[in-house]
Amino acid sequence: MSETVTIDCTLRDGGYYNRWDFPLDVVQDYLDAMGAAQIDYVEIGFRALQQKQFFGAHAFTTESYLKQFRVPDAVKLGVMLNASDILRHENGAGAAIEDLFCPASDSAVVLVRIACHFHEYNEILPAVDLLHEKGYLIGLNLMQIASRTDDEIAQFVSDVQNAPIEALYIADSTGSLKPARTREIIGKISEGWSGAIGVHMHDNMGLAVQNTLDAIDAGARYADSTVTGMGRGPGNAQTEYMIAEPSIMGEKKINPVPLMRVIDKFFKPMKERCGWGENYFYYRAGQLQIHPTYIQEMLEDNRYGTDDIIDAIEFLKSDGKKYDRELLEEALRYAPQTGDGNWCPRDTLQGRTVLIVASGPSVGQYKSALESFIGEHKPYVIALNTEQSLDDRLIDLRVACHTKRILSDFSAYSRFHQPIVLPLASVADAVGGQLDAAKFRDYGLTIKADEFSFQPTGAVLPHPLGVAYALAIANSGGAEKIYLAGADGYAGADARNFDLESTFSLYAANEQAVALASITPTLFNIPVQSVYSF
Repeated sequence: MSETVTIDCTLRDGGYYNRWDFPLDVVQDYLDAMGAAQIDYVEIGFRALQQKQFFGAHAFTTESYLKQFRVPDAVKLGVMLNASDILRHENGAGAAIEDLFCPASDSAVVLVRIACHFHEYNEILPAVDLLHEKGYLIGLNLMQIASRTDDEIAQFVSDVQNAPIEALYIADSTGSLKPARTREIIGKISEGWSGAIGVHMHDNMGLAVQNTLDAIDAGARYADSTVTGMGRGPGNAQTEYMIAEPSIMGEKKINPVPLMRVIDKFFKPMKERCGWGENYFYYRAGQLQIHPTYIQEMLEDNRYGTDDIIDAIEFLKSDGKKYDRELLEEALRYAPQTGDGNWCPRDTLQGRTVLIVASGPSVGQYKSALESFIGEHKPYVIALNTEQSLDDRLIDLRVACHTKRILSDFSAYSRFHQPIVLPLASVADAVGGQLDAAKFRDYGLTIKADEFSFQPTGAVLPHPLGVAYALAIANSGGAEKIYLAGADGYAGADARNFDLESTFSLYAANEQAVALASITPTLFNIPVQSVYSF
């Protein structure tokens, strides 16, 4: 068996967690560690075209940038191209290659790998020829291999067999492969391909290392890994495990100490912050061949809890192999559509001043002032969900509209004396037998992007947010004035602020909406009138 060629992709695949922006000293320590660990190639980043957003140096890995580093003699550098990136060049893929690459004799880069989907590989072959003419070794990575049939794999091999490719790579992009199928794919490729085969395994189901070992045993020669498995979604086979495998490293004399040091210094703390590695959500996504970026983005966004992510996975299972931001937003917006309800708030709220009490810390901070305001001005008070900072006797109505929140809080509703308004159809199947008509009111809800409107017995909202539902009820009821307390906003770049801000903007744009003012401090772009000024 030929000696395995190892490729560490940390600074390329791991860049999805830090926008490819690695500190220079860390990069040098990492390169030194790769030399000590006897890694053959370091894929030091992408070689991308200009982007309309900020990415760090390892998204572009320009020749001038690479000159800053001392690369160990035993290590060769590689970069990756996304086929979709170069195919979109206005003058074609050939022009993109000319823009991005000098002759290999003038470059720090030895190996160029091109990542492509099945529908792209034929279009990208002229770029392979150009790179070969420039003197580079070339790897062609076929992504999402788990979704390809044996006939498709055979066709792929047939179509590329005469191209000047150093290694034909399979990438388990969705982390769906198991060892037996890995062996089958390597065998199928070997039937028509006499060159080297490589594997890039994702760790959704904790099988990245085992799949790599089985692939090597079945005849693959190139093996990818990353430090601590750092990579998009759950990550990859871990370099520190791979260098401990005799079937990978052979008789090489390895010094793992520098690698362990750089892990402790940089990669371990970063993993604790960013959280790559397998978990239930990635495992389930791997089973269903859902692109791991969907899971990564939901886990990084504190708007979404366990139930939201599980529901989104179920939504994505039929069409989630390719990442699509709009599809993710649709999955996360998804909520049961209830249409109209049967309760008309106009019978209760016509001509009233309404105070909506959200759950921000300011409600507790200004509790005395708010209770005095209620006592003196007698507004109709609507509280969101189970908000309890104020004296419960001052609350006239409670509202809730997020299905999972309703089900979670349902047992708590019995301790409140006031009626509770819900889009009842969204929870009727789960709690229908417990819906006391004297306790609950049914105001309908439909979720539709970029819309905020209200009808006599239901609303159309952009997100299932309690404050939006309460605003719709107050407007539908014909309130004369609406005040808001406790809509503080969230610290830092919390993604929940975006949903709320966009909701308030849509509300303000509705010409029929009653003027709104917050009487406690808020980060949102809405008018403020101090609770102490009345």
